[in-house]
Amino acid sequence: MKSAGKFKSDEVQSIIYEKMPALTNTVEQTMIKNGVDALIYPTMRCVASVRHDAKDSTYKCDSGDPYAASYLASSAHLPEISVPAGRDSQNMPIGLSFAGAQDSERILLGLAAAYEKISPYKNGDGLELD
Repeated sequence: MKSAGKFKSDEVQSIIYEKMPALTNTVEQTMIKNGVDALIYPTMRCVASVRHDAKDSTYKCDSGDPYAASYLASSAHLPEISVPAGRDSQNMPIGLSFAGAQDSERILLGLAAAYEKISPYKNGDGLELD
């Protein structure tokens, strides 16, 4: 959308009113066809950097866009929830995301809660949260 220009441009309007709803429909129909309640994927393609507000010379991420996974749910206007899934070798947190069809928040909350019950990281065990 940034490259498309002004909000009321034809290209932006096409993205909002044609492409995004088409993406929503495609994702939901794919889920129905495959009999799944949710898509489950790593929250980020790389672990979080140590600091969000400063350059970290030790941070390494081989992904062109570490946030790419999170774009699916937001672009398709679908609900998503992330839960702690552990830590990497540098002790940085790793998240797991659950995305579902429109109005599936109850299902997603149930899946996230069930995952947290069986996860070794339930209730933040092993995670130092501020």
